[in-house]
Amino acid sequence: MPYSASFPATIVINGCLLKARGNVDLPANLIQSIAGTWYIFAVRTPGSTTFTLTANTTSAESTNQRLVGEVYYTGDISYIECYLNPKSKLSDPDYESAWFAVTSQGTYVRAHNLGVTPSLITLVWCLTAGTTYQVPVTVVVSTAPTQGEYNPLYADESNITVITGNSASYDATCHSRVAQSTAGYYKIRAYK
Repeated sequence: MPYSASFPATIVINGCLLKARGNVDLPANLIQSIAGTWYIFAVRTPGSTTFTLTANTTSAESTNQRLVGEVYYTGDISYIECYLNPKSKLSDPDYESAWFAVTSQGTYVRAHNLGVTPSLITLVWCLTAGTTYQVPVTVVVSTAPTQGEYNPLYADESNITVITGNSASYDATCHSRVAQSTAGYYKIRAYK
């Protein structure tokens, strides 16, 4: 699993959010003894904030494991085919805000009361509160004092702050290929 500093792989196992801090690979030579389907698991080590990978010929999850994909091994290592299929979703967030209206040049503070800085925060935008067409927000646009894009989220042990862009013409609250807007509604989800 290749590492991306911008979007590190994350997974929740037994209620713990784990994050990749580098490439996550299967141990060498693990899938070489039996031809057939091998199931790939993310593995949590108690006390660690990262995860490793392992494989087994059965798809049953055991304690501190989460099924994340499968590999078909033909008996010849050069013919391994890998199908990484999501088998689960994030658990319910530890904090979820109500929908709140936003406009350009705004600062919005929401108390999450988690007692720790969240390790994962998601922000979604929609034109009308609660509609099914929701767009993840990762950057907003600023035109002054300098022109550019920035991450609108800031967090500490008590609050999550969202600062929208100051562009009056486009992309101050939502900047993506599917939607651009200077107003709308946000919802925040946070995980410990």
